[in-house]
Amino acid sequence: METKSLSDLSATNKQVKIIVMEGELTLERVENIENTLFNAIRDYDGIQLQLKNVQKLDLRVIQLLYAFRRASETENKEFEIEMHLPEEIQESLNKSGLNEKFNQSSIS
Repeated sequence: METKSLSDLSATNKQVKIIVMEGELTLERVENIENTLFNAIRDYDGIQLQLKNVQKLDLRVIQLLYAFRRASETENKEFEIEMHLPEEIQESLNKSGLNEKFNQSSIS
């Protein structure tokens, strides 16, 4: 998992954390993903999460991403998620109805 930090150069001077997740996003990685995401909520004003080159996406990880989105809203943090998913994973997400939970996000 790759992470980057950037400063917004606007007058608000917000700190944004960019988190890139790739590969197999499975149960084995949930604890690491959870720690990374919730540390970002604590330490930054905004989070940009990018999922790309995903080979597997477990339901538990999807639930964690949804919980993270809700937590960022509760903490009044800006949150953006971009999901560049293979067609078969995207179809599963659509059929499950979970894509609606990320309706403010970009899924392609």
